[in-house]
Amino acid sequence: MDFYNVPYDLCLSGHNLNNRTGEGLGGWTIEVRNSSVLVNTTQTDSNGFWQLCNLTSGRYTVCEVKKDGWIQRVPSNPDCYDVTLVDKSKTNLDFCNDPGCNLTLTKTADKATARR
Repeated sequence: MDFYNVPYDLCLSGHNLNNRTGEGLGGWTIEVRNSSVLVNTTQTDSNGFWQLCNLTSGRYTVCEVKKDGWIQRVPSNPDCYDVTLVDKSKTNLDFCNDPGCNLTLTKTADKATARR
């Protein structure tokens, strides 16, 4: 019979940043899945930093929960990270987002300028 130890103190971490300014985006949800099963979630802190620990070796998918009014730029296509943990934690799993455009256009015409 063979025995071996599986590391159980592995971590995934990164930042969520404003792509235009480089400032951290606090209060964003990061999800970690093992195949299709949700393993855990965490929130970014006021500096945009996030970390999830107590993970075992294996393959994980790390995604941010999108927020209305923001466009995810990093990672792109796919918009999540696929990570394999073996014996070391993974860092620098960063997400970058651009604020969306809140432009409203109004078209008006009067009788003098309107064509029929």
